[in-house]
Amino acid sequence: MSTSERAISALAAWEPEGGGGTNVHAGDVGWATRNEDFEPRIWENDSGEIAAVGIGSGDEDITLSVAPDHRQDHVLAARIRSDLASVKVVDTPDGTALREALLADGRRLGDDPWQAFYRPTTSEDLDLLDDAVAPLAGADDVAARVAVQRAGFEGSTFTVERWERAAASSAYDGRFDLLLRTPTGAPAAVATGWMSRPGACGLLEPVATDPEHRGHGYGRRVVLATCRALARAGASGVRVVTPARNEGGVRLYLSSGFQTVTQWRFLVK
Repeated sequence: MSTSERAISALAAWEPEGGGGTNVHAGDVGWATRNEDFEPRIWENDSGEIAAVGIGSGDEDITLSVAPDHRQDHVLAARIRSDLASVKVVDTPDGTALREALLADGRRLGDDPWQAFYRPTTSEDLDLLDDAVAPLAGADDVAARVAVQRAGFEGSTFTVERWERAAASSAYDGRFDLLLRTPTGAPAAVATGWMSRPGACGLLEPVATDPEHRGHGYGRRVVLATCRALARAGASGVRVVTPARNEGGVRLYLSSGFQTVTQWRFLVK
């Protein structure tokens, strides 16, 4: 089993029943596999089981989750702290020995807060459908999905090949990769959902609307359709994370029934 697949399996097991989910979701690893050189960092305990998972970009940044039974493991925290000495920006959960160790190392809170949102699933989610939104069905839809994302994110380097790598991950489920088309058939908005297992929190990542089609509620519709698809598959709720400065994203999620569950800052050198 590859490192990515081991990380996905571990993260799925750590995901609690209900609630806003963990720091790194199995879907975060699945989405990160779009990058050809991606490999998560893992730390094992003495039994060879994964005790922590990190995803990031080399020495620039890393976001970590720690296994529930290792959150107060000071030996593990010291080992990870040493391994991450050269990493500029670290994100790790509150209330862990690792975060305490990093703060004791002299790291400070960064200037750019992030915001996590959570939307519990409801009985209405099981029945409501939007005929304009559907899972990808063939190469034309994949190309359209890629084009919307490239248009929606300035400087995006997303490609069909990158989508194919993400879609090959065991975390990927095509039921939650949705495309919204306008009444004329133009691709307007996309969202991808991830679910680690039934009964746990799903993840929304990414969401994009083509700038030419903004202002018509398409982003909200594709977000709601993805949440409902996750609900029908058994997700207890959906989590999404964005920089607090992303005012458009914050408005979108609040209007879609999400609530802010936490705001935090990364630890920087």
